[in-house]
Amino acid sequence: MSLTTRVGLLAGASALTLTGASFADNPTEAQNYEARIAELEATVAQLKGDNWLTEQRSDEIRGMVQDALADADTRASLLQAGMTAGYDNGFVIGSSDGNFMLKINGQLQTRFVYNNQDKSPSTVNEDASLGDLLAASWAAETEEELEAILEDELFISGDDNRWGFENTRTKLIFSGHVVNPDWMYLIEANFGTCGTFTLEDAYIAYNYGNGWKAMMGQFKAPFLREELVNSMYQLAVERSWVNEWFTGGRTQGVAMDYLGEQFHFTGAFLQDGANADNGSWMNYDVEWAMGARVEVLFQGTWDQFTDFTSWKGEETGFMMGAALHYQSQEYGTSHNNELEITRGTIDASVEFGGANLFGAIVYGNLDNDANIDADQYGIVVQGGFFLDDNWELFGRYEWADLDMQFADDISIFTVGVNRYWAKHGVKWTTDVGYGIDSVYATQAITGWRADGFDEDLNNEDSQIVLRTQMQLTF
Repeated sequence: MSLTTRVGLLAGASALTLTGASFADNPTEAQNYEARIAELEATVAQLKGDNWLTEQRSDEIRGMVQDALADADTRASLLQAGMTAGYDNGFVIGSSDGNFMLKINGQLQTRFVYNNQDKSPSTVNEDASLGDLLAASWAAETEEELEAILEDELFISGDDNRWGFENTRTKLIFSGHVVNPDWMYLIEANFGTCGTFTLEDAYIAYNYGNGWKAMMGQFKAPFLREELVNSMYQLAVERSWVNEWFTGGRTQGVAMDYLGEQFHFTGAFLQDGANADNGSWMNYDVEWAMGARVEVLFQGTWDQFTDFTSWKGEETGFMMGAALHYQSQEYGTSHNNELEITRGTIDASVEFGGANLFGAIVYGNLDNDANIDADQYGIVVQGGFFLDDNWELFGRYEWADLDMQFADDISIFTVGVNRYWAKHGVKWTTDVGYGIDSVYATQAITGWRADGFDEDLNNEDSQIVLRTQMQLTF
């Protein structure tokens, strides 16, 4: 019904009403009705003259409605076909049939590190010239004077105190499957402290079913539990010094993995050996290397042990693990005099629903045909507990005997606190470490520096490291 027809009917109805009212005793009221009818007729005439709904406007409105309906139909069709897009522990894009899927995750760790040591390592003075050294030697009257002058001229001491900020980890992680859910992949790269995008993990995996999976590419060697727990799920700011010394790190090779309800096994053939990521097949590295790790779940779930934290209200969990690693350097070359490395570890993890405890013992043997035959040991014990739903206190002790000349035993205490806003998604960690004895070698990522030597070529002891870190993951 058109607007003109509607207004005409309204006017007719009003006229009939007024006609009935004309028999009333009040002529003024009838005049008022006649005036209102005249006003309505004028409005209708104005609307007809404005032509407010033109053909062009009608087509535009009709097109907008059709576009909206088509978009709604498309969205409904995609949803019915199983198309996935959104966030599910990562940003997810998937094909409608479920055979292709890409998940994108990220990790940002920015930290401040302060290091103090009693005597910093001496370094060669690059500004010292041969002429200066000869002149200084002629000026010396005694042998003791000469040694002191040469030490002053040849060597300079670094700062006892060092501090600064760094972006320790800035990672992008791509994972998913192709062709069908059984063909899986993982690509992980890190900008690191230098801003250079470096490949960390890159492997193809196939799921055989019943818990069995095969992997080929670059991945972590199946050895230390501390290393295998992702850096975003650690208890302290960084893994222990002992872990960095003994770890198998990342390597390239093939592996078989089995995960059952209570048993987990990984065996790997590592052609490049420990800590040999991003290497070429032509590198002179190892003749061959192998590694294996087993884990037994006595209580709880496997998901609990993807991190070292035990959240309040979580069920009690207990897991033990053991691993072996062996590698032999290239034969027929002078590469490390064909060094053989054998390492083993045993560890245990307990979660109490608000408190956690972890301990590991590591053994390593270095042996070659020349002058190395060292038995090395390491111990790590750490634990933490929640004060409330967001604040967690933790502590760690680590010790190592490297069986090396001029190297005292490593002995380090660390205590700290975690503040969680969204579990590991957004957290702040601060800890303080104290090296009771000397630290033999620099582990830059942990914040520890190699101690200097005194006049008897003994390491100087006492070193303090303060670290504070913000982490964001998605």
